[in-house]
Amino acid sequence: MRLLRGAGTRGLAGILPRKRVAPAEPQPRHVVRPLLAVRRSEVHEYLRSLRQDFRDDASNRDPKFLRNRIRGELLPLLARDYNPQVAEALAQTAEIARAEQQHWERAVSEAWRELARWKAAPGQGRGVILDGAALGRMEAALQRQLLQHACERSGSSPSFEQIEAVRELAAKRSGTVELPGGVRAIRDGDELRVWVEEAPAGHARDRRRDAGATNYAYPLEVPGGVRVPELNIQISATDAAAGRATGFVVRNWRAGDRFHPRHSKGPKKVKELLTEKKITGRERELWPVVAAGERIVWLRGWGMAADAAGAGGAEGLRIEEADFAK
Repeated sequence: MRLLRGAGTRGLAGILPRKRVAPAEPQPRHVVRPLLAVRRSEVHEYLRSLRQDFRDDASNRDPKFLRNRIRGELLPLLARDYNPQVAEALAQTAEIARAEQQHWERAVSEAWRELARWKAAPGQGRGVILDGAALGRMEAALQRQLLQHACERSGSSPSFEQIEAVRELAAKRSGTVELPGGVRAIRDGDELRVWVEEAPAGHARDRRRDAGATNYAYPLEVPGGVRVPELNIQISATDAAAGRATGFVVRNWRAGDRFHPRHSKGPKKVKELLTEKKITGRERELWPVVAAGERIVWLRGWGMAADAAGAGGAEGLRIEEADFAK
């Protein structure tokens, strides 16, 4: 599924056998998936040997989900006409991608210490500042990994084309690239800023916000969690289907956002949904959503969107909210 969508090594790595989720005191927690290498047919055979009943989730046969069409139509076609061992070949590709992604994470961590820093300037904005010249001297693959990380740290989920546009910008002396989530890449002298700007004092604001309005945006790993200090909550995500090819961002809703509630005919403006529930004031302006690019896949109080499955592979995604103390 991710190969068809143009994923990089992180997406092609698929479901990780072991992954640390949001750190928790006194020690980190991990998700461990011990049955990844076991075929469904083997599980069925084992259960039959025990005379053990089991439940088959009907949603796994619903063709409206891309993952089911790939399982039920595409993979059997590939196995029949092209490679009988296509499942094993894809699993091998995922294993190679996992090892390579670990390499890139180490490389990004080392390069990050040398050329990147986080800055928050009251009244101006916040984001990542990169040494543009040093970035330009790096190989293309490391540039992409660093820029992807910088964008996610700033609350943006860019496409491949947008990352390439920022790479081109890094080779110039000035310019701007607009990114999802209200983020901009700005080349200014020796610096490349991946930046979220704040409206200056006295500047005209969206009428839905009051004088104390504050935007926030935090990247959300799956599985994993992120704290939202503006609300004193933690948003956690788990995945019943697969790892992510698309980045997710926890942020407050913005003007123009639309959300498709379950059991409704189509998307509605988030502004109208909040009005229906009489959510007002500061609580209204900070109301959280989870976004995949420009699409809202989760809205507090409404849960997952009816069309979430089409948002960058959000099938199986589950999002929960809890207070910091829990």
